[in-house]
Amino acid sequence: MRNAKCGVRGPVRRRRVAPRRAAPSSSIRDPQSAIRNRLWLVLPALVALVLGSACSSSKPSATADREREIQGPTLDNVVARIYNESELETVVESTRAVYDMSEKANRLVLSFVRVAFYQKGVLRGEMTGNKGVLYLGPVPKEGIQKDDIFLSGHVQLALSDGTSVSAPEFRYLSEEEKLVSGGGRFEQRRKTPSGETVIRGDRFETNKAMTRLVLVNAEMRPAKSTAE
Repeated sequence: MRNAKCGVRGPVRRRRVAPRRAAPSSSIRDPQSAIRNRLWLVLPALVALVLGSACSSSKPSATADREREIQGPTLDNVVARIYNESELETVVESTRAVYDMSEKANRLVLSFVRVAFYQKGVLRGEMTGNKGVLYLGPVPKEGIQKDDIFLSGHVQLALSDGTSVSAPEFRYLSEEEKLVSGGGRFEQRRKTPSGETVIRGDRFETNKAMTRLVLVNAEMRPAKSTAE
């Protein structure tokens, strides 16, 4: 693995991520020598920018909407793949990413983001948002773990069964392997034989496989017939 500031190689274990440009593509490993990473960052151009740039001292925020403009290496059309051993777990796509190298951050700040979640090679769901953050290392004071993903700005979560959920924010908590809405009330829509069911509530939670749902303070609106 590499050092977050200097790009020095070291041992890497478990997860790998491969962010790359749409074209051409090439690879480097994730910088973070203090952690035994499961993440690979693929982009040699980033190494050159990283080695030639000074680290900022900005303090990371827990939500994407609070992100200020980050100064750092900028990447366009990024695709990051997160693996558990050899199994693909998550794919993160972004039209623009800024690599924040500050000592307390070590993250990618993303714009116009799509995150897809897989289980045993099968797509279980995906979410999109205007802003996002992919953490390459933990931020203990913020309760953030490595591989956590935060999205904000018209966030939409689409499940493989056709259910859709919208919320101001969504967080993927990597250690718990679950998705949690935030920033305000959520709205869940699901089509049924009798029409569309709408549920609104304070918080929506689901596991990464999208098989267990938890709805907090939720109210269901009667199904509206699709024939109307």
